[in-house]
Amino acid sequence: LSMNESVVVDGHQIIKKGAPVSGKIVDVVPSGSRRRKSLIGFVIINVKAVDGSYIKLRSERFRQYSDHPDEKSSFNKGTLFKAELGRGRVTVSE
Repeated sequence: LSMNESVVVDGHQIIKKGAPVSGKIVDVVPSGSRRRKSLIGFVIINVKAVDGSYIKLRSERFRQYSDHPDEKSSFNKGTLFKAELGRGRVTVSE
């Protein structure tokens, strides 16, 4: 994942557009037996700040089911996901 826009606080850019965002896979259900649709789910964990540190983020659990049994489930490229700032500090120098 990557940021789709920069984050500026008090006139200082703390997160650049395109900065890497990390997440964690929390749900995996394969398709197949018993006509189940596959499922993948994840949460967003952190983002890299301009000073190289990582800022914790919180998000809901994002889930995607396949359209049909025996198909893979995946998120489309360009899908937007919302996360909120958790804890973290970014050093801003003038």
